[in-house]
Amino acid sequence: MPLRLVQLDDAAGDRLLAAMTDDGRARRVNGHDTTYDLARAAIAAGSSLGEAVEAAGLGEAVDVRDALAEGRVRAPIDHPDPAHLLVTGTGLTHLGSAEGATRCTAT
Repeated sequence: MPLRLVQLDDAAGDRLLAAMTDDGRARRVNGHDTTYDLARAAIAAGSSLGEAVEAAGLGEAVDVRDALAEGRVRAPIDHPDPAHLLVTGTGLTHLGSAEGATRCTAT
């Protein structure tokens, strides 16, 4: 299963990082409150994000649906200084992009 991370605020307003487990639930990533922090730890250890999550371990369960409904889910990654990070995308998959390009060239 691919690694799925979720940045959010808990009910008290504190940041946390959660990872989705194989059973479709989310659990807090111990010792890391942001994807950025986890990525820096992975780079320092020469490991992948998945390996960094395994090394940190998972803590208590997190209700992502409640967080979504309450507007507490954050962007997938951010930076302490927002001027140093730009996240972009089309919202399409690679196949969706290819299909669109094929349709456009078939006129």
